Amino acid sequence: MTQLIRKTATIMIVGFLTLTMWAFTDIDTFEMTEEPPGRLEVIGYAGSERVFTFQKWKINKLEWTAGDFENIDIEILIDCKSLHHDWKDLKKSIRKKKDYFYVSKFPTATASVTSAKKTGDGTYKADMVLSLKGITKNVPITFNVTGTGTAEDPYKVTGAGELNRRKFDFYGNGPKNKVPVKFDITLP
Repeated sequence: MTQLIRKTATIMIVGFLTLTMWAFTDIDTFEMTEEPPGRLEVIGYAGSERVFTFQKWKINKLEWTAGDFENIDIEILIDCKSLHHDWKDLKKSIRKKKDYFYVSKFPTATASVTSAKKTGDGTYKADMVLSLKGITKNVPITFNVTGTGTAEDPYKVTGAGELNRRKFDFYGNGPKNKVPVKFDITLP
């Protein structure tokens, strides 16, 4: 009987540890502590234009030959819980409501680009694949690249796009459906 209790306890402990390790390595429960390599912002409309920034995000994947932005493969992981705005009540509402980010169910988003087309000297256009609230859509973006890629002068990518908030199930108040997205990223 004692041996059966020990085996049962061992199985329960191993099960608990396995579950705990899974929970803390799950992408939706991550906690970022490092500073993001730039700035991500969206411009919402709540009676007037309001700038929201994501305070926590990181480059989750980067595959490329330095300087070859036409063949870049990059994925950005965004902590939607880190959405920030100076108007505290608005920030809280936008994070929690089902008609907006609903971070309790969708705590993260990803944005990825797998290729770009050069449109001029240091300028590109691409389709960013945005996964937000369990919905994945293409969002056309344009971006500029400056820098030489050295430690003293790293590549800086600055760009913008515009997404339709209704396509990502954002149905809360706000008469403008087109939401500008801006980014500024320093590549490692």
